Formats: sequence, C-alpha cells, structure tokens
Amino acid sequence: MHQELFRDACVEASNVLLAAAAKEFQAPLTFELDCQYLTGYYVNHDIRVPKNCQHPSLARLFRKVNELTGPIIYYFELADQTDRALIVAAIRQGEITSRRHFPTLKPYPTLLTNTLYVGKVEKNLTGRLVTHLGYNRTAGTQGLQLYYWAAQLGLPLRLHLYRFNEQMSPLLAFLETALAQHLRPLVGKHR
Repeated sequence: MHQELFRDACVEASNVLLAAAAKEFQAPLTFELDCQYLTGYYVNHDIRVPKNCQHPSLARLFRKVNELTGPIIYYFELADQTDRALIVAAIRQGEITSRRHFPTLKPYPTLLTNTLYVGKVEKNLTGRLVTHLGYNRTAGTQGLQLYYWAAQLGLPLRLHLYRFNEQMSPLLAFLETALAQHLRPLVGKHR
C-alpha cells in the first residue's frame, strides 16, 4: 500500500513537472545589476522603495520585483570576466569584516563558471533580494550580501527570474537543485 502511495505521488509530481516544461512557467525576466551602485545610503534608506533608489537600474528592478508574487527560481550571472579567484577572495573577506551570514562557499569552488548563485523563493522575492544586496536589517539572514564585497569590485551581474504558478511550490527545491547542477554556481549549498 505504501509503495502505491509513493508511486502515485511520484506520478503526480512528474505530471506537474511535465506541465511546467510544456507551458506553466512565464517568460523569464532578466535585470542588469551593477554592484558599484550598491552604497551605504541604502543601509538607512529602504531600497525596496523605487523613489529611494539613487540609480535608475535599481529603481527599475524594484519597481518590477515589488509586483511579483508566487514561486520564483532565480540566479545571479557574472556578467563579465572578473577573475573568479578575486571574487572568492572578496566574498571571504566580506564575510569576515561584515559579520553577516553568507551562502556556503566551498573550500575549492569551481572557478570555471559564469553563475554566482542559484536560489528560490515561494513568496516575497523583494525581501530575499534585499538580503542578497546586503541591506537586510538582520545580519543573521543568509544571503549574498553584495554590498559588503561586490560593490568594491564594481561587479556587474545579471539577475534571471523564472516565475511559476502556485502548483509548482512543492517542486521548487527539486528544480533549484537541477538548475544549480547544470549552472555550477560559485557559491551556495548545491553540489
């Protein structure tokens, strides 16, 4: 009996994935993010409010992201050829000096990648993005903390967002892992 329940659950999950592969997710959104514009100003001014954004690209990003709801898988792409070893060193230094919670950095990360990080969120991408940028008021919330290391490099990134319907929420972790195995991000828990 338990085998039948497990098999039925697998078939149902498979059907949801096949539907997603066919048509269920919306066209991806891509945003340019130039980390040189991440400044200390946003430590005291809510970056989620577009009128507070000092650069038009940040205002555009938050104008759109504030509208998004539902499950999203996202990744940050390294948009130039900045030395990956330099990026790793900056992340390690940022983690020490900022005392913030960074994603897992493997002891020997793959340097032959154009992907910085792969993540997922079931709701509230805005809050997750604020943490990745380094402006969450709670230092213990895990995220890229870009303000604390990428700003000094002037690192250009692309943020890719894949939106799904609510039915996909239970499968986000599976999809995130599959995408990360393909993209091989520099940081994050994925193997």
